[in-house]
Amino acid sequence: MPWQPLRPKETNHEAIWLPVSLAALTGIWTWLRLGLPLPACLFHKLTGWACPTCGVTRCLRAAAKGQWTDALAFNPLAFAGLFALLAFNLYAAFVLIGRRPRWRPEFSKATAQRWRIAAWIGLSLNWGWLLWRHV
Repeated sequence: MPWQPLRPKETNHEAIWLPVSLAALTGIWTWLRLGLPLPACLFHKLTGWACPTCGVTRCLRAAAKGQWTDALAFNPLAFAGLFALLAFNLYAAFVLIGRRPRWRPEFSKATAQRWRIAAWIGLSLNWGWLLWRHV
């Protein structure tokens, strides 16, 4: 059963990661809003190629302005990750405020392996997109 109450001595991931992600989002928003300098990409500087995280800052800037298609084009994986993070934050707030059961799915080793392979394929496709677009 994936929905279950927090067990004794179980790590309360929702109580840990909700404030961490909110602090990170607030820090990023503040940094971008103040126009502080961004760190240079050493990989891009050395190779001239887009690194796997190229376009994340531009993606976040465009998303903050409501420019969804631009944000998606800058870095599709970062765009999806932003919405996954927002979904997690809503879920975590819901279970913490409502003292609801937590979602704790259990995967077989084969399913976990398929998820890892899918993640590597997703990362590779995203990087290929960035290289193709010359971000």
